[in-house]
Amino acid sequence: MTGRRALLALGALSALAPAAQAAPAELRFKVMRGGSQVGTHRVRFQDEGDLLRAWTELLIQVRLAGFSVFRFTQDTEEAWRGDRLVALASQADRNGRPGACQAQAEAGGMLRYGIPAFR
Repeated sequence: MTGRRALLALGALSALAPAAQAAPAELRFKVMRGGSQVGTHRVRFQDEGDLLRAWTELLIQVRLAGFSVFRFTQDTEEAWRGDRLVALASQADRNGRPGACQAQAEAGGMLRYGIPAFR
């Protein structure tokens, strides 16, 4: 996942974190490009007491003359405690090039590690 996409996805979910108690069970979005649907974005939530889990599934596929010219998938699992992200695991694939990222809350910050993708 590119840095910009990671920040957008993280920002979108972090906006929901303060409202963790009111989070819906699922959100579904259409991914649009030029007025046409090119993908889907689904976010599922599970309340586990003081922990809110969120699973995100993103699929974007652009076709031209029946052939796939761009494909991007991403599956992410997040764990939130209040308004703080405490764990994240994400796998993505852009046109057959995989990438992965994991993060864990540590004292004073987040420890992030993964496989850089899309270079």
